[in-house]
Amino acid sequence: MVARLARRGPDRPVRRPVPARTRARRCAGADRPASVPWRTALVNRTFLGCLIAQLTQSALAAVIFTWLPSYFHHALGYSELTAGSLLGLPSVGGIVALFTAGFTADRLVRRGVGSRRARGVLGGSVLACAGLVLTLLPWIQHPIVSIGILMLGYGGSVSLNTFTNPVLAEIVPPHQRSAILGVLNGLGVSAGAVSPIVSGMLLDASDTPQRGYTLTFFCFGALVAFGGLCFALMVDPERDGRHARSLPSL
Repeated sequence: MVARLARRGPDRPVRRPVPARTRARRCAGADRPASVPWRTALVNRTFLGCLIAQLTQSALAAVIFTWLPSYFHHALGYSELTAGSLLGLPSVGGIVALFTAGFTADRLVRRGVGSRRARGVLGGSVLACAGLVLTLLPWIQHPIVSIGILMLGYGGSVSLNTFTNPVLAEIVPPHQRSAILGVLNGLGVSAGAVSPIVSGMLLDASDTPQRGYTLTFFCFGALVAFGGLCFALMVDPERDGRHARSLPSL
């Protein structure tokens, strides 16, 4: 060691080998795209449209899972055992809607349709139609038809996630996508803490259970339709993505 220092000279620093993990981190940081400022990522029409739609859909979902067995039992006349078994039917409609909506939107994008139309307008239209279907419940008297409307309405609203996730992914670079989706989901589910309370107040104020449940689904169906309209009018990931990339990076 002394001989090596003597050959190098007293003023020449000793070079230490850089660990492989540190070199990998430096290379990854050099290749990573610039970050979008969080104020820009969260305060734009696309994110706000997704948030409004997410709030309305989570409010409906909380009402469905809280009151649907009671609706089947007290309003439609099914036994408690049958009502519990029927609870899964709207979720079956949701699974079908998720695959159908995702396949349709991806196919439109592959054909060259812009995200504004393939995901924004289409997603908002699906959500608005799902809400409008639920508003028909007060005028339906047959139990089987009522269950079918719930499957269509709630199932169509569940497809929202197949549209919100891709459009937000277009606004920010890959290393920020998980964070922005976490913010959306964290804020979006907050409506689910309030909607069962509001629906309970509507049920208490109604003359009969049938009228109370149908009024509840009518109100939240209209709310979901409003969220779909906001989604269709506000979401434009191509516009907001260009704006975010044009600003100085972090």
